Amino acid sequence: MTTGLSDTSTFVDDDIRPKGYRRPDILVSTAWLAAHLHDPRIRLLESNEDTLLYGAGHIPGALEIDWHRDLNDTVVRDYVGPADFEGLLRRLGIDESTTVVLYGDKHNWWATYTFWVFRLFDFPERRLRIIDGGRAKWEREDVRGGGRTTHRIPARCAGG
Repeated sequence: MTTGLSDTSTFVDDDIRPKGYRRPDILVSTAWLAAHLHDPRIRLLESNEDTLLYGAGHIPGALEIDWHRDLNDTVVRDYVGPADFEGLLRRLGIDESTTVVLYGDKHNWWATYTFWVFRLFDFPERRLRIIDGGRAKWEREDVRGGGRTTHRIPARCAGG
């Protein structure tokens, strides 16, 4: 399996290549992700139709993109503006050297929406990837023992 990201514009996951997708350069396999979970050049983002799903569990290291709160303006029916999008990238620790890997529920429905919004704001396509099969495939497979999602432990309230 090819694991390099030095030139992400030409990288194609060897597990994806034989599937015959029109744009194999945008997809990564769950095996590739398992091998890159701790790569500091990767930012893993989960975007779901069910906005409560991330809190119930997610791939280790994944951060949440709430399509409703993070990508849409809260006052007018439109996308966030450029300044808000830049703020989102900063909050998520994403810069021009970061490769963003997206996944989610419903066959990556909102992950692909997130991909599109990133492109709307000119985030480089060569730095965007989608996990083939999304959240469901990750959970279905036991990728090196990491196919399970991690679960949040509720914070204890300090008080008297």
